[in-house]
Amino acid sequence: MNTIRLTFQIIATSVLVLFCSGAAQDSVHPKLPAETTINKAAGRGDLLFVTVRLETGQELRFIVDTGAPGTLLDKSLETNLAKRVATRKIFWSGGKVAVDAFPAPKLYLGNTQLLSGKEVMTFDFNRLHYPGPPIMGVLGVDCLRHYCIQLDFAAQKMRFLNPEDRNTQGLGSAFSLVVSRGCFEVRENLAGLKRGNTMIDTGCNSDGMLTPTLFREWTNTPSSTPRHQGCFPNGVLGGESYSKLDLHGGGDNNLLGLSLLARHLVTFNFPKRVMYLKRTAIGPLEKDYSFTNVQDTAQHSLQ
Repeated sequence: MNTIRLTFQIIATSVLVLFCSGAAQDSVHPKLPAETTINKAAGRGDLLFVTVRLETGQELRFIVDTGAPGTLLDKSLETNLAKRVATRKIFWSGGKVAVDAFPAPKLYLGNTQLLSGKEVMTFDFNRLHYPGPPIMGVLGVDCLRHYCIQLDFAAQKMRFLNPEDRNTQGLGSAFSLVVSRGCFEVRENLAGLKRGNTMIDTGCNSDGMLTPTLFREWTNTPSSTPRHQGCFPNGVLGGESYSKLDLHGGGDNNLLGLSLLARHLVTFNFPKRVMYLKRTAIGPLEKDYSFTNVQDTAQHSLQ
């Protein structure tokens, strides 16, 4: 079965009132949601999904996407929203598109209301042609930035931790996070070269991406070579070596994707601007295509 790779990165090109109005001062201490279950195939070929609930009680399948500055809902949910407040332009891996913005509704994880930005945008998720049950939204950084979130792929759990907890023993290596274009980056790249930050993007379900220049240097290929993907044994992050990386070239950003993150216990302390990675697997995780509900699936790419 061919690997399904989908780079789903949404970057608002308009003024990011969703994020920038409070990005520098995360003084709010929200009530923390209970531990929640994530899909077993997350990081094994699938994206990372959780079940989000509207105030009406309707349960929705949402992507958890640290590569999306804002939260999005499927266009079919517009009847549940208040009056449209604006039209915004976003850039995603399928190109640039105009979307409608609405006052943010109350969203719940379990019985706990999530903090979010002032707006949500709507998007037709059918455009992704993604296998499995319908995608109904994206939890973006305007929500995630308020929390310290731990992703335990082995236990299939997402935990919300106290960001003020100073006991970080056992969380692994620490990486400082910097804010860029409404998302978070580390000051490293998987090519192991001393230039070029990398965006943390759980909406990218390969190991990641490199800009064309870094990809050519990493693979030692000439500039005339078309953008492509490659598996090489020389990826480096935080001084750790990673084998058999599935990296794509040709994007505008360096990305650290979900498949590589899934080799770790991951803790994002967004209020404190730090990420912890505790390695739990030496090589790539075995792929799980049960989410596709098919026996033979063609490769999907939205780059």
